[in-house]
Order: sequence, then C-alpha cells, then structure tokens
Amino acid sequence: MPPHFPKAAAPLAIHLALAAVSPAGEGLFDWESGDPCAPKWEADGLRVTNARGTICASSSGPVTNGTRSSGDLGGLAIFHINGLPFTPRSMDLAEYSATFPEEIVSFFGTKADGTVVSTSVALDGVFDGAGGQDDFQPFAFPADFADIVRLEVPDSRWRFDHFRFATIIPPPLPPDPLLNSGFLSANLLYSKPVLDNTLVIGGDFQFVSGFIPNAPSKTKFLPPEGAGFFSNTLSAYYDRPEKTLYFKQSGFTALRKITTGPPADVVTLANVAAAGFPEVESLSMPRAAGGRLFFLGANFHGGDAFFILRLQAGAITGIVTPQTVLPDGKSGSTPHNFPNDIAVTATGFAFDTSVKSAPSTGRLYASFGGEPVRQVFPPKVPIPWQESTITVESFSDFEFTSGGALRVRARLATGNAWLHFTSAGLVRVMEIDAFAKPENAGKNVSGELVETAAGVTFLAARDEIYRLENGLFYRVAGVGDTIGGNTVSLIEFKAAPATPPLRAIVEVRYESSPATAHLFELVLAAPRTLPPRFGESVVHPESGDLFIPLSQLTLGHRYWLQRSGNLADWTDVRPIENVAPMQNLLVPKSSLVSPSFFRVMDR
Repeated sequence: MPPHFPKAAAPLAIHLALAAVSPAGEGLFDWESGDPCAPKWEADGLRVTNARGTICASSSGPVTNGTRSSGDLGGLAIFHINGLPFTPRSMDLAEYSATFPEEIVSFFGTKADGTVVSTSVALDGVFDGAGGQDDFQPFAFPADFADIVRLEVPDSRWRFDHFRFATIIPPPLPPDPLLNSGFLSANLLYSKPVLDNTLVIGGDFQFVSGFIPNAPSKTKFLPPEGAGFFSNTLSAYYDRPEKTLYFKQSGFTALRKITTGPPADVVTLANVAAAGFPEVESLSMPRAAGGRLFFLGANFHGGDAFFILRLQAGAITGIVTPQTVLPDGKSGSTPHNFPNDIAVTATGFAFDTSVKSAPSTGRLYASFGGEPVRQVFPPKVPIPWQESTITVESFSDFEFTSGGALRVRARLATGNAWLHFTSAGLVRVMEIDAFAKPENAGKNVSGELVETAAGVTFLAARDEIYRLENGLFYRVAGVGDTIGGNTVSLIEFKAAPATPPLRAIVEVRYESSPATAHLFELVLAAPRTLPPRFGESVVHPESGDLFIPLSQLTLGHRYWLQRSGNLADWTDVRPIENVAPMQNLLVPKSSLVSPSFFRVMDR
C-alpha cells in the first residue's frame, strides 16, 4: 500500500535509480495522432492548447496539404509538459480560409528568465486546395528562439502543421494502479457478445439479453434491482408495478405480454379492426402504466398515416388518428411523421411527430393528468425561464419522471440540457454537457451529466465515469482500470440503483477480449482525495536531471517540491503544476546534492 500523509505535510523520500530514458533530440508535432477535437494535444513532451480550451484538426477544406492541420488556433500556447526549455525549429504555415487570404502571424517566445523574443511572418496567399500548389509554406524560427519555455501566438486566422522542435523528451510513464480507487467491489451481472442485442428496460434495470419476440422463454432476464433508470425500445416495454414485459410479435400483427408462465396476446390486428380501425396494418411501441396500454398502429399503404391507440378495461380507443388536429402554435394541423417514441404515466402521455403544415419540424405533444393534448414547447421560439429565455433548437429523448414531469433532452443554443415540463410549463433546466475538475483524477474532464432517480449525479466522460458529491466530482472507474481481474478498454455508464449502498451499473470491454461486453454492478467507495505518490525515478543520461513519475495531484490544490539533506530541514525547490493524472516531475541537476531527500507539500 502507498504511504498516506496528512494534508499539511506530505514527506516522501526518493531513492534514486539510474535508468536510460529518451535522450534530448528532435521532436515533431503534426496533428496526426489523437481525436479530431481535444482540449489539448501532446507530442514528444510538448503540449499545445488554445484560448477556448478545445482544438480541432482536419485534413479537409479549401486549405489543405492532404494531412491533418488546424486553424483552431486563437490564443495558441505551446509548452513542455514538465516546464523544460525547448527550441522551435520550423513549421508549415497556411492561410486560415479564402475569407482571410493574407495575414501576418506573430510568434512570441518566453525564456526561463522572463525574457520575451518575437518574430512575424507574412503568409503567401496561396490556398487553392487539393491538387493545386502547396497551400502551406515553410517557416524557420530565428536563432534567438532557442531554449524558450513557452511559445504563444495571439493571431487566430492561420493554420499550421509539421512543427519541428528540439527538447528533452521525458521518459514514458508507467500505469498507475492507484487510479482504480472509486469502487469497492465489482459484481458481474452478465456477459454477452458485442453484436448481441441487450435491452435495458424498466425503472428497475430489467436487462433483457437476446430478446426473441416469438420465443421470449429463450430470452435471458436478470433479476430486477433498484430504481432510477429508464430506456424505451420500439419492441419491448417493462411495466415495473405489474412486473410485466410487453412486446410486439414479429410481423407486427399482435402485442404480447409475459409475467410468469407462457406469453399471451394482449391485442391483435383483429381486435383493432373490430374497434373501428380496420386500416391499421401493424402494431408496435407498447407503453403501459396505470392499467392503460398505449401503442402505435400504422398504415404503411396510407403514406404517413399512424394511430396512437389505448387499451383500457378491454376497450380500444383512438387517442391520435390521421384526422386529429394538433396545436402547432398558430391554429392547428394534422399529424405527419411517425412518432419516435411514446411516454406514458397513469394519467398522462406524450409523443413526438410533425404536422402537415410544417412537415420538417419535429414537435413534442403531451397530455398532463388527463388534460387535452398540448404542444409542450414551440420549436425555435424563446421560452421564458427565470430572468431570461431559452430556445429549443431540437430535442430527442423524453420520459416522465416519478413526479409526473415530462423530462426532455434538448439541444439549446448554449448546449444540451434536460428540460422538465408540467401543465404549468417549463419548471426545471439541467445542463447536460459539463466540464469538471475531479478531486482524484488530476486533470480536467468533460462529458455528459446523468441524474438518477435517487438524486445522484454522474459525469459520463469519454473514457471514465465520475460521481458528484457535495459539489465535487470523484472518479469512479475508467479505461485502464482492472475490473473483474481484466484491464478495461471501454466503459459506458448504464444506470445507478436507488437503494443503498451507492452503486453504478456499467458496461465494459476488456483489452484481452474486445468482442465481449460485460455488465458490472460497481459498489462505490466513499469519496476521497488521494495523496500524491512518487514512482520509480530515473536520471537523464545527458543532462543529469532527475525525472520522477508523480500521481494523484488534485486540481485546485497548491503543491511544492521540497528538498532536505537531513529529513528535518526542508527548502522549496519548485512549485508543481498538476497537469495530468500522472506526470514526470523534473528535479534540476543543481538540486541533486548529496544527500538529497524530496517530498511534496500540499498547501
């Protein structure tokens, strides 16, 4: 176990171990490795950022050299991840676009003593795209840019590629097992081939694997557990209070159900025809609540004709038909596109469609508590909210909460959000996209907020999952962790049961078997901030500088590296910038007098 230290003082002696590392040499940054968009880019020890916090690179567009380059450069900054000096050699420059054909690009280099050097270059105005002249021009940095610690470019209307530089390339970082600290145990629920369909349906995490409509007895059901997650499918619906699974028969000729024993028909095309809807040719989308079953009837020979029908107390009623006039904000119009989904409660329902007067505009309709059907919000029209307004550009998922509010996932001009509506209108706005500084991750992360029915909020990032506790985010699990004795190569948040202890349902894939998906229930540990930890140190064979792998730095904290010759008297060596979950800490050769002991102080 690693040593734990109080927050006031975190001493840790380092025993030097000589090892070979990457020597000083030439580095290259060319945008070719990594995702198309990222908060930061790194290559050979250098980090590239911009003022807005995200840089995108692409090989397409009117200005191209056939490989990735970036024009997302406003407020560009380039620096070594360990604060080391580096020498820019050259880069290829190009115009931003045809709109801005000629620009002057200015470079500013800062040296370790604070001295600033600068230079400017005029772009040549050549940007005829693929197949023409070379859109990029070479640029060599002046000699006075040698040994700078930071390169900055305020200009935004330019592009660059193939940045060549000289620096000390730090040694590779080992994996850090201490990052596997967010959960106490992992219970395997189910494993399946990735290509097999697994439905996650119902408010109690009823997992249905390999669902077979004609033979549901061959379907694997996992025991219900907890509450707080909901996911609709077109083919099946789990009514939690009744513990009944509704599903469509293959061929869409009947809706069936299974509770215990064999499946049974609930409604057939013959029943629908006898109720006065002979034009209905298929049945799908069963949704049940409060003794009512809503479902979709379609007439494919009637173009866009669909019916939302209700089965209650043995009687089938048409709720929405091709002749229904839906409010559209002006007067009204009949429905057009088939719904993507239907949501129901014991007294209300909601569905999406467009209307014939505006067939390309998706709209959301609902009936709250048995009231007449209303348009939930006008498309692309400002909606009053607190002291301002919001405008819904588009929407996707929608469902009713346990309190009867209709929760809608919407894209706003400012980002994605969950909007809650009742008969009184908009009552809550919860942003979905979030940027966070987790307490035990040592880096900034971005992802999607997921609020469970139990009131617990998780942040699902690209490769990791975090939980919110008292306003702070803590890491739960991520790629590289060991779950079930295997290293995880992909992780996806599924649900969080409401009953204690706090848990998270995740789907993971292993590095050793990427074709198999595994559903795990993670029992979460109490949130904690871990102390800094040193890894095995190495000495650079040329410079004599010491590199120490350091992990578990908490963003927002102030750390200092201190040195002592007797383990009693300590002096500051340098502040430590926490820039990654693990990073190489540089100790200059001048500090390595004998004896040398080092510690990290969290102030």
